[in-house]
Amino acid sequence: MSVLHPNVRGHTGTRTARCIARLENAENVRIEVEAEQYAADERTAHLKALRLARQKAVS
Repeated sequence: MSVLHPNVRGHTGTRTARCIARLENAENVRIEVEAEQYAADERTAHLKALRLARQKAVS
């Protein structure tokens, strides 16, 4: 459940409140996706570093 903006409290049935709740939810989803992308980028960088180290060890 989304936490509504202080200006919307008491108006939970209004169109404005529903729109703000959807925007807050979209923002939360965006933050989660960015965090997942950051973790994936970190894993990719780590794997590239391991591959480079392995290639140097073989050379």
